[in-house]
Amino acid sequence: IKGVSRHQDMKGKGWALSPEDEARDIRLIADMGADGVRTGHYPASTNIYDLCDKAGLIVWSEVPNVNLVWDTPEFRENNRLQAREMIFQHWNHPSICMWGIFNEIARGCHERSGHGS
Repeated sequence: IKGVSRHQDMKGKGWALSPEDEARDIRLIADMGADGVRTGHYPASTNIYDLCDKAGLIVWSEVPNVNLVWDTPEFRENNRLQAREMIFQHWNHPSICMWGIFNEIARGCHERSGHGS
């Protein structure tokens, strides 16, 4: 897989992208020769998955859990719930072949106190 990580933001628009903006992103990704997309840090819009399905791109979709992992039952259950909801919402997209539960973990797991370094 030759892929990219895609964030849904654009200079001057922030996260307020139109379907046309998203289509442009997918065209650019395909035109550069990539065959995979990681939806960095969170699930993408349904439109992005539809576009990836049509373009034949391989997608890694992720829950919005980045940088820190807390070693608590509450954190684990929240992560499980987010993963289940993400899969339930997008399970019928043939482009998605990987489901991520966390990403870009910069530090080790933190203890229950929540005061890791």
